[in-house]
Amino acid sequence: MLKSLSILLPSYNNDCRPLITALHSQAEALGDKLSCYEIVVYDDCSTDTAKAEANRQLCESLTHCRFVRGNHNVGRSAARNRLVELAQYEWLVFIDSDLSPLPADFLAVYAEADSLGAEAVVGGLKIHAPTDTEPRSCLRYLYELRATQSHPLSWRKRNPYAAFHVSNILIRRDVMTAHPFDVSITRYGYEDVLLGREMKDNGIRVAHTDNPVGFSRFDDNAHFLRKTEEGLQTLHDMRDALRGYSGVQTLVERLSRLGLAPLLRLAFRITRRMLLRNLTGRKPSLTAFSVYRIGYYAMLCRND
Repeated sequence: MLKSLSILLPSYNNDCRPLITALHSQAEALGDKLSCYEIVVYDDCSTDTAKAEANRQLCESLTHCRFVRGNHNVGRSAARNRLVELAQYEWLVFIDSDLSPLPADFLAVYAEADSLGAEAVVGGLKIHAPTDTEPRSCLRYLYELRATQSHPLSWRKRNPYAAFHVSNILIRRDVMTAHPFDVSITRYGYEDVLLGREMKDNGIRVAHTDNPVGFSRFDDNAHFLRKTEEGLQTLHDMRDALRGYSGVQTLVERLSRLGLAPLLRLAFRITRRMLLRNLTGRKPSLTAFSVYRIGYYAMLCRND
């Protein structure tokens, strides 16, 4: 059983007090089974200062809890690397601060995870329907729900590196120190995919378990599309390193070799406005979303 944990929460404009409170309660309840623990919240210079201040006040009121605020926004990869530097203990638990709710035995499951014989253990996500909008109209909810349904624990165990995600993970500190997040990724997306590939290339043992944190806060459709486009730009920037880890990239490159990429780009230019109307509307289609991602990535590759 693991005796010490550094629980790390990267935060940007998130009210993570419910998550901090739940983690602290669970850690305290483990008693002597968890001899040392800490909760570290790193705020990446949030623009919502009220949320940052609320998080800070809660951390200062709790034992074994620290709040650190950056002087300027450094981005997702660098913020996570900073948390590794701040951590004191051998094992790290990374949790995205916008996730909730937390299973009642979340820390207890990870405290026993050394029995899996791995240097990293991915816990997974459980998708909850949004409460502030009609679920059928929320593109990100539909997308994340399908992704988790098509990648159950059995699939994740068969494909440990392809299913590598850092939104909820237990990992050794020395592994993260030797293999930090790539700070050259300045846009949104793919930093965990790239790290998963590095884990595979370096023979780091990755296990998967059923210890999901809830995912219940979703971007509106227009915002999610902007983040999707930004993620595809990251994929294009890092295309050599990420080759083989993205179905969109694989398909577009295959069509390009067949000489069909110009036709794909033309079709996307013609249909893009129609696709956007659907994806930002009340009944977005996941098929239309897949077509949009393929077409957008093909446009990014036009000068390759």
